Amino acid sequence: FTEIGVSLRNNIAAVNATTGIVTNFEPFASASISSLIAEDGKIYVSGLFANIGGANRTRFAELDAGTGLVTDRVLEFDSGLAVDLAKSGNTLFVYRNGLSTLNGVPVKSAAAFDLATDTVLDWQPLEAASALFVQDDHLYLATGTFAFLGGHVSPRGSFGSMTWVRTVTALWWTLRQPMRR
Repeated sequence: FTEIGVSLRNNIAAVNATTGIVTNFEPFASASISSLIAEDGKIYVSGLFANIGGANRTRFAELDAGTGLVTDRVLEFDSGLAVDLAKSGNTLFVYRNGLSTLNGVPVKSAAAFDLATDTVLDWQPLEAASALFVQDDHLYLATGTFAFLGGHVSPRGSFGSMTWVRTVTALWWTLRQPMRR
């Protein structure tokens, strides 16, 4: 999109949830945003953009929620596509089928990044999935082609849960119909 109501905005905007009025948040992304997390005064975004918040950032940016300006944090990944994001505490999870490096560190489709230390964590649980979501200490993975999760064989594939510290829980489901994103 290029506008919200009468306000010009490129691909990302903020609206007051009570009044519906567009806020002054204007980071202007050069292309689409595919994943967004807002927490603790920061906004983490992934998409097909090469510029956002007045800075050159390719496919990932951390923005100040008040100003829309980018922070100094840079995540680089080899995938030509945007990644999906999930967050738990100081850990940012990134996922894209075919992702093989994050900040130069070899990974397999998913990776965990420590926001406090700016390091890629030793965490590589799966081959491929379509969606991920973090709730408390569980990372939920859905509608993928993964046959293994955290080194364990998935008895049904398609949906699983694991604690993000690499302990697979006994939570497996077979989905009768594909989930829509």
